[in-house]
Amino acid sequence: MLGILMNWGLAGVLTNQTYMYHIYYPNDRLALQFTVYGTLIFEWVQTGLLTAASFNNYVYNYGDLDKLVAISNSWFSVSVMSATIALVVQIFYAWRILRLSSSRLLSGVICVVRLEYWWILILP
Repeated sequence: MLGILMNWGLAGVLTNQTYMYHIYYPNDRLALQFTVYGTLIFEWVQTGLLTAASFNNYVYNYGDLDKLVAISNSWFSVSVMSATIALVVQIFYAWRILRLSSSRLLSGVICVVRLEYWWILILP
């Protein structure tokens, strides 16, 4: 439950950061805007799915142990969605490192490690 509350708090921080991005960088390239706004939408969908699953467990089915261990959407919203958004953000960081330092080796290592980690998380 503490993790869900922290997720809501960090979703608010992300929303504020996205608003500031919208105000201060309205003329960024369309691909960058799509990445920022897509990340926000994806994160809010994940927060909604996690909230629905926790509400189902802790409110509607309170005390029912069979419902507590039943499969819900948490497997998707925690592992798959978290790994996917982390993939997008870290590939973006690798691209920024490539643009700022021209280090193909460092950004290539970041991309390879991230893709390998994502693959392991997606296919357990």
